[in-house]
Formats: sequence, C-alpha cells, structure tokens
Amino acid sequence: MQSKHSIAIPKLLLAENVSYNEQLQKKLLHTEQALLHSIANGDRTAYQQLFERYWDQVYGAGLHLTKSPEQARDLTQDIFLKVWDNRSKLPGVQNFSAYLYTIVKNLVHDQVRTSIFRESNREFLVNYFNYNASSPEELLAQKQMGEVVTAA
Repeated sequence: MQSKHSIAIPKLLLAENVSYNEQLQKKLLHTEQALLHSIANGDRTAYQQLFERYWDQVYGAGLHLTKSPEQARDLTQDIFLKVWDNRSKLPGVQNFSAYLYTIVKNLVHDQVRTSIFRESNREFLVNYFNYNASSPEELLAQKQMGEVVTAA
C-alpha cells in the first residue's frame, strides 16, 4: 500500500486495531529484550549499543541526583560496569529504564552514605550532634560579633 507521499508502508503497520506507536513500542521492547539476552551471553557489540542508547538517560538521572557533572559521569560509568558485571541477570529485566534508574538511585545513596560517615567527617559529625542550641540572647550576641568582625 502506498501513502500520499509515495512511501511504501510496511505490512506490519497495516495490522488491524494496533496503532503504529503500539507496534513500534512492541518492536523496541522485543529489540531491547534481544539486546539484553545478547549481553547476557557476553556480546560486547550489543553492550555497546545499550551503552549508547542509555548513556544520556543514566547521566541525566545521575546529574539530577548528585548536582555534579563529575560525580554524574563517574556514577554513569560505575552503573554501566555494574550492568556488564551482572549481565547474567539481564534476561529477567522487564523494564530496563526502571532497572537503570534503580541502580542510579541506589549508588547515589551509597555514595552519600559513605561520604558522610568517612573518618575525615568524624569531627564535624561529633560537633554537629553535640551542638546545643543557643539562647536567643547568645544568637544575637553572635550575630552582632559577626557584624563587627565583618565591618573591621
């Protein structure tokens, strides 16, 4: 069948009661599942395709969560290494975008947790949790002293 622009419409698109978008989505899902199975079998070319397809999405999520381009880039690399290291689990993944976002979120939480509880932050944490709230008079005196120091 020809469209008004003289472009042949594949028979796949002519199926009744199934929209073009639904068919395209099914094809992409099938392609993604095939890609995941190929990666699980050690196919580095398939891994490269997955990497290129999802890099921007993973980096964007990492940037959104970390607010740091450098951390987001490092995080993205770590995530794709995890995907490769755990490739045997990929055939069971039904929604790869959600799977990736979960990995991003978990790695960011791990990163924050480890950076907060480093030995170098020990003094800060001890002081933070031992801090006694000052009275309003003490706060006013501190503010005035800060203003005097700043003016000097």
